[in-house]
Amino acid sequence: MPTTSAATTGGSGELLGQSSRYLFFLRNELYVLDRRDAAPALAFDELERRTGGLPLKSAPWGKDAYRYDEGRGGLLMLALDGRVWFLDGDSLALREAPEVDAARYFHGDPPPPANAGIDWQAPGLTRLPDGRLLILASDHEARALERGEALPAANQRARRQRLSLGTLDWRSPAENRLRPLLDAAFLQAGLLPDPAAAEEPQRLLERPSERQRQHPSLPPEPQPPEEFDERVERFPSTRAFLAARDAYRQERRRWIAAHDAWRERVADLEAAADAEYRRRRDEQTREEALYRRYASALPGGDSRLARRPWRVDGNWLVLHRRSLAERSELLLSSVSGDGSLLWTLELPIERPERLFRLDAHNLLLSGRGEEGGRLVRVDLRRGSGIVHRLGRGGAPLQRVEWPEGQP
Repeated sequence: MPTTSAATTGGSGELLGQSSRYLFFLRNELYVLDRRDAAPALAFDELERRTGGLPLKSAPWGKDAYRYDEGRGGLLMLALDGRVWFLDGDSLALREAPEVDAARYFHGDPPPPANAGIDWQAPGLTRLPDGRLLILASDHEARALERGEALPAANQRARRQRLSLGTLDWRSPAENRLRPLLDAAFLQAGLLPDPAAAEEPQRLLERPSERQRQHPSLPPEPQPPEEFDERVERFPSTRAFLAARDAYRQERRRWIAAHDAWRERVADLEAAADAEYRRRRDEQTREEALYRRYASALPGGDSRLARRPWRVDGNWLVLHRRSLAERSELLLSSVSGDGSLLWTLELPIERPERLFRLDAHNLLLSGRGEEGGRLVRVDLRRGSGIVHRLGRGGAPLQRVEWPEGQP
């Protein structure tokens, strides 16, 4: 338990909130003080251990990682691994709060990680040849995408992203499912693109089809009888002439009746085709509204220029950070198609600059580390590699063991 009170600790401080029993005070670190005598009531070391490391000492988060929520009656805290924890204001009971969307609840605006020069596919969204979507998204984002809901702007750095696979079809929202391939979550992540692939148009959703008016199948038009030749000399007698003329007139009356019925039938069929066209246009209007709803919910929209993700032996490659800390380590993980985490390598580069494809299974990454320029070669099949400090020789890359090293 801390031996010094917040009043005697150096630096400026802020009262985050208070309950009927405790004060929640932030000055360099979190202090929970008894309201009666301002004595420390909670050992912060234990709190930090149980939460996986709160970002109190990790710039640039500071107080932006803490919010006292009056409605919940306690303190919400953002840990370095991106999870949200709730500290009950009266009992000081601690629990994880997955129902809170960290990216939209904590509104701090820390600077983005220095990844200039590498066009990784954040937010990590690609359409597979079989029509399914592969997406890196938080659980909250995945559920919203299934419903076609565009979430408000968020602090992108605070997202705990999972690699999910599934369907996203605006025609059947109830059947949309984006299922995580694995339980592990990634921070500040993107799919590693294939540097050798050219950017090409990628459409993530199928657009509604244009409705055309269908021409109905019409019955053949009745043809009139051949005109009657009224020259009497053509007939052997007057009686024969009159009989032939009466027969012609009867046939013509039948044709006129048949033609009137045909015209009515054609008018009915054309009217039905017009009604069906209007119905289909109304259907298209509704579909376009659904399509626009889902397209607007997709990060970056429905259509984009992108390089295809780099797959090695059917495995996905995820470039991510270890934690939310400002200078957190860069990691590279391989995830199999069936959702197994094969390996994770720590890449000792703070500011990646260039990405090269040596061959189908090897990449070369250049950038800056703590002690100058570095060049990293990674065998993507074996999950091993070498880092070269420019001018100082090379050393093997270190593997990160999960779940102990899990972001």
